[in-house]
Amino acid sequence: MKLLLDIGLSRVKWARYHNGALQYQGAIEHHGSADHIFYLLENNELSGLKSVYIAFVGEKTIQERLEYLIWKHWQISAEFIVADEEALSIFNGYNHPEELEADRWLAMLALHNESLPVCIIDCGARITIDLLNNLGQHIGGLSFAGLKQLHLAAAQARGQKLTEFLGDDQQGFAEDSFLATNPRDAVLAGSFYSVVATLDRVAQDLQEAFQEGEGLRFVLTGGDAEQLQELLGFATDYRPELIFEGMLAYLQKKNQKKLAV
Repeated sequence: MKLLLDIGLSRVKWARYHNGALQYQGAIEHHGSADHIFYLLENNELSGLKSVYIAFVGEKTIQERLEYLIWKHWQISAEFIVADEEALSIFNGYNHPEELEADRWLAMLALHNESLPVCIIDCGARITIDLLNNLGQHIGGLSFAGLKQLHLAAAQARGQKLTEFLGDDQQGFAEDSFLATNPRDAVLAGSFYSVVATLDRVAQDLQEAFQEGEGLRFVLTGGDAEQLQELLGFATDYRPELIFEGMLAYLQKKNQKKLAV
């Protein structure tokens, strides 16, 4: 049994890989420390594991500590996935391929057998945008603050913790009006508009950059993707498990290499 982990800046998601199939397990917010991430995994009865594969975004010290905890408690040497120059006919566009975050690389690998060109929008604590042309070449991407980071910045400016700032309603502003009547709702509404306006403009520019008939499509993933999707002014395909789909492709390629040796 293989454990697959997608660890971002604010959430950890996990799935099992067994007999060539993915079994989705769950997702939960973490506090940004390796010890808390491992504690969450331990509390979700993740036993009977033979290997652990991780797409990790965060500080190197957190990665090293998590690697140590997995070895100490599970006696497993975790594999932290690193982006390559090329895999599955997808070509990394970064000057230094290993600097591309693992989750972004896996999201692209997930689409290696699908129609291109495609734009991948990952709506996590940070929002990333990556473009693959019709030859599978990664043209490049963008990265900017998502809802979580915008809310956190507002909370810190007020000397508050994020949970204290958001209060009981952790999801958004009042539905009966987009104009707020208190500081908290003003930040929440403004954050939504800021992110949606940016995504709409980027999508418009990309569509104009591609020749008519090339069929650029947009794939949306990440923790905030579903609530943002309905506000966007362009069509998107929502794929909540895109990173794990990419991990599956990564593992299948890895197994093929072993068989070929």
